[in-house]
Amino acid sequence: MLNRAGWLVVGILVAASAYELALALGVGSVGPEPGQDVPGADAVRFVAVLAMLAGVGLVAAQLKPPVAALLAPAAALFVVPFFFTFDPYYAPTARRYSVDGMFPLGWIVAVAVVGLLAGALTWLFPRAGAWATIPALLALAFTALFTVGGH
Repeated sequence: MLNRAGWLVVGILVAASAYELALALGVGSVGPEPGQDVPGADAVRFVAVLAMLAGVGLVAAQLKPPVAALLAPAAALFVVPFFFTFDPYYAPTARRYSVDGMFPLGWIVAVAVVGLLAGALTWLFPRAGAWATIPALLALAFTALFTVGGH
């Protein structure tokens, strides 16, 4: 049961990552009025953050590799393109979160690297990796929640 739930969480994060990458590449556009985001964007981001938190619970419940090792990298895969999507606060202009978001590029790079390293550690040393994956997922969820910088 844990294994299926883990694969579901990874699948959700990968799908949300693809959605954010499409937005970052210019598919869809923010609305004509400030605050109008691409339809579904808020829902996708909410589900992605919930998936990261569910991943924390699964790892704490001793989810095994390979799926446990994919959770933090999949979360990092979501956070990076999200950072480069367009901020609806400045609609209709195409201004990215990376310009005025709460976090600098260095933070995004750092949490992405932490996510990748946590995945590698979990793959190589499952018990120790769980201790790295849980805080990595929490840091990535925090980043996803607050990238918008209060907008």
